[in-house]
Amino acid sequence: MAWDEKKKKALRTRFTIGPLLLLAIGLIYYADLSWGGRGRISAALLGVMGLVGLWEFVAMWKDVKKPVATAPLILAGLVIFLEGPRSWNIEAGAFPVFYLVGVAFLLLLGSMFWGLSPKRYERAVEAAAAALLGFCWIVAPMYLGQKLAVASLPSLLFVVLVSKGGDIGAYLVGSAIGKHKLIPHVSPGKTIEGFAGSVLTACLLSWLLAGPLHQIGTVWGLLLMGLAINLATQVGDLSESLLKRSCGVKDSSTLLP
Repeated sequence: MAWDEKKKKALRTRFTIGPLLLLAIGLIYYADLSWGGRGRISAALLGVMGLVGLWEFVAMWKDVKKPVATAPLILAGLVIFLEGPRSWNIEAGAFPVFYLVGVAFLLLLGSMFWGLSPKRYERAVEAAAAALLGFCWIVAPMYLGQKLAVASLPSLLFVVLVSKGGDIGAYLVGSAIGKHKLIPHVSPGKTIEGFAGSVLTACLLSWLLAGPLHQIGTVWGLLLMGLAINLATQVGDLSESLLKRSCGVKDSSTLLP
């Protein structure tokens, strides 16, 4: 199949950025294990990434004149991400979930209080809803990633590699043989063939990486785990496309090509 120049350029970009990101992930993982970080270096980095993501979310929202309770949202993010690198044992209980729910409730109250200003009250409910969306979409998963890092760093790397591997599989298969559009009104570039390639790649990686990263389970259990991670990844990707459509932007970030 002959690829046009646009596809070739996109492929070159991905094959430049992708390996560099994987190298960075590998170095951080090695440093965390070798320097006695016990996952805290990775957790701190996830917190920084989460704050950058929040800032981009707010900026994208404001660019299209949509209201968002900026101060309460950023404050909630700081409270969550500063707590993230603290030690936590998976067997000790569901503390991270309860903590998230508590801060989310306070965020909602704080956003409504923030909206009492004479300049904000008319769209206070919209601003509070947007802040809660940013919290659930960015803060919560990054915080759970932080807690996974300090509880079991290999498990975090497993999730990242299976997730990213599925994304690469979707791009390669979709670019090579993709003909049938998946959801063209939301994401025109995604195809059914790419979706299938993503699922198969993630399941295969889940099985191959289980041993090296000390993940325990039967073959079928590992395949189901890969499927679950991949479906969550693809739904998250489509959700971001939906958000970008709502805001009328092509890219939600300009940090990386």
